[in-house]
Amino acid sequence: PRLLCPSTRPRPASSRGGDCLTRIYPRHFQFNETFLMAVAFHCHSGLYGTFMCNSEKQREEFDLPRKTYSFWAHMRANKDQFTNRMYEPTMGVLPSWRNCADIRNFVFWRGFYFRWNDTLTGA
Repeated sequence: PRLLCPSTRPRPASSRGGDCLTRIYPRHFQFNETFLMAVAFHCHSGLYGTFMCNSEKQREEFDLPRKTYSFWAHMRANKDQFTNRMYEPTMGVLPSWRNCADIRNFVFWRGFYFRWNDTLTGA
Protein backbone atom coordinates (compact mmCIF):
# COMPACT_ATOMS: atom_id res chain seq x y z
CA PRO A 1 0.00 0.00 0.00
CA ARG A 2 1.18 3.49 -0.79
CA LEU A 3 1.56 5.80 2.19
CA LEU A 4 0.54 9.41 1.75
CA CYS A 5 1.25 12.23 4.16
CA PRO A 6 -1.52 14.82 4.64
CA SER A 7 0.33 17.73 3.06
CA THR A 8 2.29 15.85 0.43
CA ARG A 9 2.67 17.91 -2.71
CA PRO A 10 4.63 17.01 -5.83
CA ARG A 11 8.11 18.40 -5.42
CA PRO A 12 10.38 19.40 -8.26
CA ALA A 13 13.27 17.07 -8.96
CA SER A 14 16.21 19.39 -8.42
CA SER A 15 18.46 16.80 -10.02
CA ARG A 16 17.20 17.90 -13.44
CA GLY A 17 19.45 20.93 -13.20
CA GLY A 18 22.23 18.56 -12.21
CA ASP A 19 22.04 16.99 -15.66
CA CYS A 20 23.21 20.25 -17.19
CA LEU A 21 26.02 20.60 -14.66
CA THR A 22 27.25 17.04 -15.17
CA ARG A 23 27.48 17.61 -18.92
CA ILE A 24 29.41 20.88 -18.58
CA TYR A 25 31.57 19.84 -15.59
CA PRO A 26 31.75 16.02 -15.82
CA ARG A 27 34.66 15.58 -13.38
CA HIS A 28 33.12 17.63 -10.54
CA PHE A 29 30.37 15.18 -9.51
CA GLN A 30 30.87 11.92 -7.62
CA PHE A 31 27.68 10.42 -9.04
CA ASN A 32 26.61 9.84 -12.64
CA GLU A 33 23.54 10.41 -14.79
CA THR A 34 22.05 7.09 -13.63
CA PHE A 35 22.01 8.47 -10.09
CA LEU A 36 20.38 11.74 -11.23
CA MET A 37 17.76 9.81 -13.19
CA ALA A 38 17.01 7.58 -10.18
CA VAL A 39 16.55 10.59 -7.88
CA ALA A 40 14.36 12.40 -10.44
CA PHE A 41 12.22 9.29 -10.97
CA HIS A 42 11.90 8.22 -7.33
CA CYS A 43 10.97 11.70 -6.10
CA HIS A 44 7.53 10.83 -7.48
CA SER A 45 7.48 7.00 -7.65
CA GLY A 46 6.32 6.36 -4.08
CA LEU A 47 8.73 3.42 -3.81
CA TYR A 48 10.94 4.97 -1.13
CA GLY A 49 9.91 6.76 2.06
CA THR A 50 12.91 9.03 1.58
CA PHE A 51 10.94 11.28 -0.78
CA MET A 52 7.52 11.11 0.89
CA CYS A 53 6.02 13.98 2.90
CA ASN A 54 7.40 17.50 3.06
CA SER A 55 9.95 17.19 5.87
CA GLU A 56 11.96 14.77 7.95
CA LYS A 57 9.65 15.60 10.86
CA GLN A 58 6.59 14.40 8.90
CA ARG A 59 8.42 11.25 7.83
CA GLU A 60 9.12 10.52 11.50
CA GLU A 61 5.50 11.28 12.53
CA PHE A 62 4.25 8.72 10.00
CA ASP A 63 6.97 6.23 11.04
CA LEU A 64 8.16 6.01 7.44
CA PRO A 65 11.75 5.03 8.27
CA ARG A 66 10.35 1.81 9.74
CA LYS A 67 7.54 1.26 7.21
CA THR A 68 9.37 2.05 3.96
CA TYR A 69 12.70 1.57 2.26
CA SER A 70 15.38 4.23 2.11
CA PHE A 71 16.56 5.39 -1.30
CA TRP A 72 19.95 6.23 0.24
CA ALA A 73 20.37 2.64 1.49
CA HIS A 74 19.58 1.42 -2.04
CA MET A 75 22.09 3.88 -3.47
CA ARG A 76 24.84 2.80 -1.04
CA ALA A 77 24.18 -0.88 -1.80
CA ASN A 78 24.52 -0.16 -5.54
CA LYS A 79 27.21 2.52 -5.37
CA ASP A 80 29.15 1.17 -8.38
CA GLN A 81 26.06 1.63 -10.57
CA PHE A 82 25.78 5.29 -9.52
CA THR A 83 29.46 6.33 -9.41
CA ASN A 84 30.91 8.72 -11.97
CA ARG A 85 34.13 7.14 -13.26
CA MET A 86 35.43 10.55 -14.38
CA TYR A 87 35.03 12.11 -10.92
CA GLU A 88 38.12 13.85 -9.55
CA PRO A 89 37.72 14.88 -5.88
CA THR A 90 40.45 17.47 -6.30
CA MET A 91 38.44 19.46 -8.86
CA GLY A 92 37.03 21.68 -6.08
CA VAL A 93 34.33 24.30 -6.49
CA LEU A 94 32.43 24.65 -9.76
CA PRO A 95 33.80 27.46 -11.91
CA SER A 96 30.34 28.95 -12.55
CA TRP A 97 26.63 28.12 -12.58
CA ARG A 98 26.13 30.72 -15.30
CA ASN A 99 27.00 28.24 -18.03
CA CYS A 100 23.92 26.19 -17.14
CA ALA A 101 21.69 29.24 -17.16
CA ASP A 102 22.82 30.07 -20.70
CA ILE A 103 20.08 29.00 -23.12
CA ARG A 104 22.74 27.81 -25.57
CA ASN A 105 23.60 25.01 -23.12
CA PHE A 106 20.00 23.83 -22.79
CA VAL A 107 19.38 20.37 -24.22
CA PHE A 108 16.49 17.98 -23.76
CA TRP A 109 17.42 15.31 -21.17
CA ARG A 110 17.04 12.32 -23.46
CA GLY A 111 18.44 9.89 -20.90
CA PHE A 112 15.61 10.69 -18.49
CA TYR A 113 12.61 11.46 -20.67
CA PHE A 114 13.24 8.69 -23.22
CA ARG A 115 14.74 6.13 -20.81
CA TRP A 116 12.32 3.37 -21.88
CA ASN A 117 12.70 3.88 -25.62
CA ASP A 118 15.97 2.54 -27.03
CA THR A 119 15.27 3.98 -30.49
CA LEU A 120 15.18 7.51 -29.02
CA THR A 121 18.12 7.19 -26.61
CA GLY A 122 20.49 5.61 -29.11
CA ALA A 123 21.12 2.64 -26.81
